[in-house]
Amino acid sequence: MTYHLTLEFPKEKYSIDKNSNQFTAKDQEGNRFIMTTDNKQKGKISFCKDDDNECKSKQHYTVKDPKICNKLSDIDSADYISVIMEGYGEKYFQERILGGLNKYNIDYIFVVDEGETQNVLLEIL
Repeated sequence: MTYHLTLEFPKEKYSIDKNSNQFTAKDQEGNRFIMTTDNKQKGKISFCKDDDNECKSKQHYTVKDPKICNKLSDIDSADYISVIMEGYGEKYFQERILGGLNKYNIDYIFVVDEGETQNVLLEIL
């Protein structure tokens, strides 16, 4: 299955750090989302808990076509990140990947290859 994921990181909720091949979003509880790119075609997303500036309990997932998108010219924020994930079974994707997004309170939309939206942005409680 192919999943198209769009992740949002509002600057009110996350501190953002970007360089040429890595994007990091960290919330006030120390939960970190990291996206690294080998090139414009491949990359990896990771979830971890910050423990004294070290990542603990890191989970990694391979992604295709990673993009950091800014609608505004504010380089210190990111409106959203877009990635494609392939080769993950539905149960694995639902339990592991979406479970990670939910655990770290990351807003997301995902679309399955048929083009049907399966989830909408989560509301922040």
